Amino acid sequence: MPTKTAPTAVRAKSATAASVKRVRGEPAESPISPQAAAASPSDQNDSEGAGPKAAKPRKVKFKTYSHTMPEHEHAAILELKQKIIDAGGPKTKKSELIRAAMQLFIAMPVPKVKAALLALGAKAPGK
Repeated sequence: MPTKTAPTAVRAKSATAASVKRVRGEPAESPISPQAAAASPSDQNDSEGAGPKAAKPRKVKFKTYSHTMPEHEHAAILELKQKIIDAGGPKTKKSELIRAAMQLFIAMPVPKVKAALLALGAKAPGK
């Protein structure tokens, strides 16, 4: 039965990996020559007084939710979206309106939020 050999690309990769193998604790060698590193544009920018690079702000992650609501409330959202456009405001998504409403609820005192929930017919919080 003939023996199987590894494909050429795999053999070449393993040979390259073996030649680059380093001992634990030793720093990795840089693929850039010392002359090229001395003349790199990033070093030149730093020497011009550009200062440290500003940290990028952390990207906000969004979660997708599925929720249900009565038809008349959904129609009210569509009506509100149209009122905003008629008043010269931007075209708004339903999720943006819900997020704006959440900001208003967060700013409201808890008794007023509780009253709004009771007006919907929801159970009182804590009961």
